[in-house]
Amino acid sequence: MLGSTEQQQIAQQIIDSAVTLVRDDKKALPLRLAPEQRVLFITLVDNHEGWQGNTPGSAFLQGLTKRHAKTTGVYVSDRTSPAEFDLIKKMAGFADVVIVNGFIRVAAYKGSIDLSEGEVNLLKTFSAMDKPFVFVLYGSPYMLSFVPELPSYILTYEYHPAAEEAALKAVLGEIEFKGRLPVELPGLYPIGHGMTAASAH
Repeated sequence: MLGSTEQQQIAQQIIDSAVTLVRDDKKALPLRLAPEQRVLFITLVDNHEGWQGNTPGSAFLQGLTKRHAKTTGVYVSDRTSPAEFDLIKKMAGFADVVIVNGFIRVAAYKGSIDLSEGEVNLLKTFSAMDKPFVFVLYGSPYMLSFVPELPSYILTYEYHPAAEEAALKAVLGEIEFKGRLPVELPGLYPIGHGMTAASAH
């Protein structure tokens, strides 16, 4: 980790300013959570292995729970069973808001994403729900090409707790979305695309 507090603050500011709002079709952002609303927070990883000490999604979940007590956290990976997916879909039915943090290490030119059929199906189910669904992706920006139904698409470009903190603040409207796409998402969005939540309303 970086040395001084000042260096850490500068690093956090850089990461904060990179968070990119690509899509907000349901006009869900920024999330304004009433105390009684139930939030289902899902950490979705491509593969259970190889996360070197940082549990993906834990920084976002901790920060969200601190701000909003009625939050339930669920972890989904390539090992999640069909019965567990069914249960998660039922939980989403009872929630007022669903937030998914996706940690997907994609090779840009592989032409596929390393998600199980169950994981992709879960995202498509959430996309069809008539309630706020916020999707934050850590890592490669190309996943939208594989799940184009996603109504919400937020990018951070790191797998780091500071990136989760930045995404959480942006989702809740504590900071503005300032990022711009560094690449083209073919057939969807050009390089330099980026929205602010305010203009999405």
